[in-house]
Amino acid sequence: MTLIGAIRMCIQDSITPQDVEDVRHSLAAFGQYYEERYYARRSDRLGACLPVIHQLAHVADYLEIIGPMWAYSQWCMERMCGLIVTCAKNRFWANRQVRSSLTCLILLLTSGTETSR
Repeated sequence: MTLIGAIRMCIQDSITPQDVEDVRHSLAAFGQYYEERYYARRSDRLGACLPVIHQLAHVADYLEIIGPMWAYSQWCMERMCGLIVTCAKNRFWANRQVRSSLTCLILLLTSGTETSR
């Protein structure tokens, strides 16, 4: 299995203990490949040792503890943060621009919905 295959398995609706082990082995193999290819145990390449590569070693542990990643991932929040950042075009008026853009977005998303009181 490849890195992409392991990621796809992590976000399935359900995951079996065998799937978790497959993910563990695939991510460990990717970590070893990355270390050999980019770090190569050379001090001048220490900058290539990114924390996210180390964090891959713990994904399978959390799959066992918490379950499939779709249940606790932050992709929706990351998307929202990305949208907010694109709203701020000017550093001086950033807060005003973000507030205005989010207000328009909320109005757009809620238009046509009826509320009962």
